[in-house]
Amino acid sequence: MIIVISNRNVQSQYNDERIFGNSTSDEGLKLAEFHYLVQQIDDEFDWDVTDDFDDGEPEETWQPTVYSSGQEHQLFEKLVNSILEGRDGAGRPWLMFLHGNNQDMRSNLVKCRKLKQIHDVNVIAFSWPSQPHTFVQNAKRAARDMLSPLDIKHIIEKSSPGPAAMGFSFFKELAKKKKQDYEEAKVRAIATAPKFVKALTLIKTNLIDKLAANGKTIDFSLLVHSLGNHVFENTQFPSNGSLNGLFTNVIMHQADVHSTGHSQWIAERMLGIGKNAYVTVNYYDWVLWLSSLANEQDRLGMSRQELSAPNTTYFDMTEGVNVDNRHNFFHMKKMQNPAINGLFNHLLRSQSDLNYNQLGFEKSPIGDHVYKLRELATDEDWGD
Repeated sequence: MIIVISNRNVQSQYNDERIFGNSTSDEGLKLAEFHYLVQQIDDEFDWDVTDDFDDGEPEETWQPTVYSSGQEHQLFEKLVNSILEGRDGAGRPWLMFLHGNNQDMRSNLVKCRKLKQIHDVNVIAFSWPSQPHTFVQNAKRAARDMLSPLDIKHIIEKSSPGPAAMGFSFFKELAKKKKQDYEEAKVRAIATAPKFVKALTLIKTNLIDKLAANGKTIDFSLLVHSLGNHVFENTQFPSNGSLNGLFTNVIMHQADVHSTGHSQWIAERMLGIGKNAYVTVNYYDWVLWLSSLANEQDRLGMSRQELSAPNTTYFDMTEGVNVDNRHNFFHMKKMQNPAINGLFNHLLRSQSDLNYNQLGFEKSPIGDHVYKLRELATDEDWGD
């Protein structure tokens, strides 16, 4: 089951994923249920699991049912009844997904579909208009095709001339052109934060509380990806504590926010929303490296310093098998990296108190609450 709550504009001339556009709506939140039909076999053996390049040509057709303002209760009543009666797979764990920068509606839905299939969860996506234009996505695709992961690793380390130096010039130019769209997306993220609170309040009032009135609870966690963490960072949860403990796990995945000062705001947000906090890190994340150029500050999702937010567990994926310079790990299948797949399978399904050693992680010397992958890549894995 894939549910979307969005502050995107509605394009009523479409009856597929394009029904939600890339502009901000002035008409409040819209809710929709999306069904899909896969057009060709997708073996999910997809090494290209970054935030920016999803699958090439569409493999699904999407059929939305949009609920007009004032009619949201119809969708929630359907969900409550499905959960209470055990219908339509509603008994699976539930996951809220807050996506990152440069995502149109189709990209968001593809990620939701993969989350649902790989981790066997029901997804409620909060989809915000994070793609002002398409230039950056197309340019990043060209950049990815130009350079290998090892080239990008050398660029970040500033340790190699030749192709990497040429690529560095390309990336600097790309960063300049990216900055305008990126800055607009950050403004939209801040403006979206109150809408995100409104969406959570709708869920709490119309789903969680009504289930509780019938003696039922659900496993419910939050996955915040990339620039979605800028929405999360700027969110002010109700002072009356009405959303306290809404989520079992809050996973801040490859966060595109300043690393400096993150401990304080994570502690503040977790007081109002969740029970367990987790942060992922990949030092060679090339999307966040570009963002660090644009922001002139290190991003949390590629930082290995001052990882000390209270009651927060950090997972350092750097140099893990098939991690490379990638930005997105929650779609990884077991064949790509069993430790990462297993970790997310537990966290996204609201499981906590895990034995990280059994999952393929070990304590890292860079922090008391930091775990790193035990199995690391070789030079051959990097394409050397």
